[in-house]
Amino acid sequence: MFTVSIGRIDEYKRAKTILNRGNHPAFIGHSPVERNAENGGLLFFQIEGEDAAVAVVNARKSILIVFNVLPKFRGSGLGKQIIEYLRPNFARVVESAVPFFIKCGYEPLGEMKMGQSLKTQIMVRSNLLGLSGRLRAVLDPGQILIPKSPFCPPPESVSKKPERRSASKPAAPKTKASRSTK
Repeated sequence: MFTVSIGRIDEYKRAKTILNRGNHPAFIGHSPVERNAENGGLLFFQIEGEDAAVAVVNARKSILIVFNVLPKFRGSGLGKQIIEYLRPNFARVVESAVPFFIKCGYEPLGEMKMGQSLKTQIMVRSNLLGLSGRLRAVLDPGQILIPKSPFCPPPESVSKKPERRSASKPAAPKTKASRSTK
């Protein structure tokens, strides 16, 4: 079992220490840590009072930006427990972390992109794919999805009614907006 604490803006050094000790593959500067800490998105996870992991989350958009578990705690299921606790809708992960996120119920979204030194992949929670035709269309652009809804009839049953004009009321005459004087 872990405990979680919300990090403060001035706790970059604590986060960086965990990232360095955990051999996080990318450099994480002050800016993303401090910016997300302002919104409650810097999280420290402890086991028996000892730092075990850190996560940086864009809380407004539900995107996991940085995540690292110290080697001492890897293989114990802690990482998966933290991901289940956080439940971010999206995660930006390095190439080597893609299999872990697939095991946690995420799917790759789009193509892997080359960052400054590492390839990264956007991952989306699998259970969100059925909720959004737009995401599914990104995954399979050739497929057009029509969401089923009890509130909207399917498109084939929707008919556009022609606009009718009453024969007794003639159209209003057009007026000139300006007069020209010569």
